[in-house]
Amino acid sequence: MVEPCSETWQGCFEDNWAGILPASAMRHPARFAPRLIKRILDEGFLRGWWSKGDYILDPFAGVATGGICAYSRGLKWVGIEIEPHFVSAAKETIDRWCPDPILAPKPIMLSGDSRFLGRFLTMEFRAIVTSPPYGDVVLGGNHERETAESTRIKRRTGGGSLGVSMRHFGYGLTEGNLSSLKIDEQMKHAKIVYSECVKCLSSDGVMVVVVKNYVRDNKIVDIVSMTKDVLSSCGLSKICSISAMLNKVTRQPGLFGEEVVEVKERKSFFKRLHESKGAPKIEEEYVLVFRRD
Repeated sequence: MVEPCSETWQGCFEDNWAGILPASAMRHPARFAPRLIKRILDEGFLRGWWSKGDYILDPFAGVATGGICAYSRGLKWVGIEIEPHFVSAAKETIDRWCPDPILAPKPIMLSGDSRFLGRFLTMEFRAIVTSPPYGDVVLGGNHERETAESTRIKRRTGGGSLGVSMRHFGYGLTEGNLSSLKIDEQMKHAKIVYSECVKCLSSDGVMVVVVKNYVRDNKIVDIVSMTKDVLSSCGLSKICSISAMLNKVTRQPGLFGEEVVEVKERKSFFKRLHESKGAPKIEEEYVLVFRRD
């Protein structure tokens, strides 16, 4: 089981990217929630994890939502994405929201497989801030949820094993995308990516990885603990583990002075239905912060 978090964040999922990102970027099923990535970046300034002008890397960059937020805060951001069509969408996003190189260097978006990061990227970074693809990402179940028609397909992965992925606007179809792998293979290849990232970190660099457990066959897949173990095996030490609550919790005084607590769940009809039949509940995402030993 996941160990208790050192702290909890509320209100990280109150808004979305609708009306901000171009249509091509809105098709990505696992975008960073706006308030969550902004809070992570702002928290990093407060805690001294990075400073204005530092280089930040995202090896699973998606459509560069982290990039435009980093740009607005004066950080130098580099993103790597394996799906070519989302690289194009990311560049469209960057062109729309990062037009002024005087504020900060324009985010750099690269197309590539982060398992081989060292072959095409030799820069040093103050931090890695990312969220890897996993489990129900391909079902639209992570971060900012999208409803979209998905078709299950089977194909052979780069390692020769038969993986299962979801055709979600083309997500997960490129060879090497971790979302197409079973969980043990996912973590094996995630370790390769994280090991490559550690080589790029400065001596006081930090790695921030956002993950969420998911339910498969009515059981929780504890990817959070697996990710902690993998990060530790890459020569990193935990600074903190933060729980970002998915539910909206409001508190107000009642008529007789008591506290009235209202919880609004951000869950699909089908997820609520499964939980009503006894499926385990997933209530938070985890922000894991590690530092080089």
